[in-house]
Amino acid sequence: MSVWSCRLAAVFVALAIVDSTVVQSQKPVGFTDITRSAGVQFRQINGASPEKHLAETIGSGGLFFDYDGDGWIDIFLVDGGSLADPAVARQARHRLFRNRGDGTFDDVSAAAGPALALSEVSRGAAFGDVDDDGDVDILVVNTNAPARLLRNEVGSRKRWLGVRLLEREPPRDAPGAEAVLEREGAAPLLRLVRIEGSYASASDPRIVFGLGDSSASAGRVRVKWPDGTRETFDDVPAGRYTTLRRGAGKVSP
Repeated sequence: MSVWSCRLAAVFVALAIVDSTVVQSQKPVGFTDITRSAGVQFRQINGASPEKHLAETIGSGGLFFDYDGDGWIDIFLVDGGSLADPAVARQARHRLFRNRGDGTFDDVSAAAGPALALSEVSRGAAFGDVDDDGDVDILVVNTNAPARLLRNEVGSRKRWLGVRLLEREPPRDAPGAEAVLEREGAAPLLRLVRIEGSYASASDPRIVFGLGDSSASAGRVRVKWPDGTRETFDDVPAGRYTTLRRGAGKVSP
């Protein structure tokens, strides 16, 4: 099994009207609900009108991502709201949970800026580095209201390393590929190329590795392509995005 940098083998499930639940895998088969012990307390607000509009009867977006560049995977959850009931709509709040590095999370939503205090009927959320500064920003799509672009002002304060994985021919992105960053004196970081993963949204396929307090100026990236082929790319520089093209690295067993 691959080791995630967050060291938490878990599945996050967000469903309308019910508590969001983190379940930890147990061998051979089974799950234990660790939502509350992990500190992920979130109840999606979703008040349906008698007409039961589609936007009122479905869940919302969310993602595991490293918002503060410390190398640990955090959680952002989009809340829903209600088109028909203003009282219900006012209860909706997006949530940002910071990974403490020990399998638990802190709700840092209140400190994440006034945008997370707004009450809107939201659904989709796309994630990506819109200003190429080395951290992940968020685009939240609202129902009957303008979209909101939440620019990350925190992640780029830490050192970072970005990669884009491209197939050979045609030169397209490689969703499902794995990239492991290795650097001296630090644990390896695993990330996946993900375009999907949030409700009705397509995200930036580039990978951002948050290096935390590491002083590494470069690292080795081991790539597992979607068909299982493995390659190693040495001396990938930090502080910028590098395109890693299939076939340009060293073939690994």
